[in-house]
Amino acid sequence: RIAAVQALGLYSGDGEAAIPALLEMLASESDQSMRNGLIYALKNLGRNNQDVANAFMKLLDGSGREQSQILTYLSDFGPLMAPLTPRLIELLGSPDRNTRMYAARTLGSIGSAAKDAVPALTKAQEDTDSSVRSYAQQALRNIQGGQGTM
Repeated sequence: RIAAVQALGLYSGDGEAAIPALLEMLASESDQSMRNGLIYALKNLGRNNQDVANAFMKLLDGSGREQSQILTYLSDFGPLMAPLTPRLIELLGSPDRNTRMYAARTLGSIGSAAKDAVPALTKAQEDTDSSVRSYAQQALRNIQGGQGTM
């Protein structure tokens, strides 16, 4: 099952038809390896799909490894993640460097719709980590320049 889901995620054709079934599977799946495969497939097939973006937003409140996996994928959805702006602003204050970095990257991918994040991103330019600072600077350029997708 896992291999089939992962292969579907590599499919470059029109996989939109599979998205509802994959979302349903993700909602009920408890096996973490299978969930990882489903998340990967959905990320590749549903970058322009609001239902997938919504599902990923819900998963962001998960724990540990799954949250980290979701964070790495959120910027692929660009402006579809705009409703997540307040949560991403919170995550800029995380003690985890990767969380702060991916939150900044996603805010930048949202573009001007993430304008409420400007104060937090301005502060993030002073982060102790150079990658976080760099992503915060790029995010500010994208937001203030009206661009999306980093």
